[in-house]
Amino acid sequence: MVKAILESDPEDEFSPTEISHLLRGRSVGAIQNAMARLANDGEAELTCEAPRRYRAA
Repeated sequence: MVKAILESDPEDEFSPTEISHLLRGRSVGAIQNAMARLANDGEAELTCEAPRRYRAA
């Protein structure tokens, strides 16, 4: 679900909190873990360390 949101607009950057608002009922911690895993796998890129923001790779 997180990957689909990132890929929906590849130019936009998203924070875990912004994605949690789109995926109502999902844990911010779980979303952070998913985003970190996507970045580690090369499917997303970390664009800002603090606050963490990601976009599709």
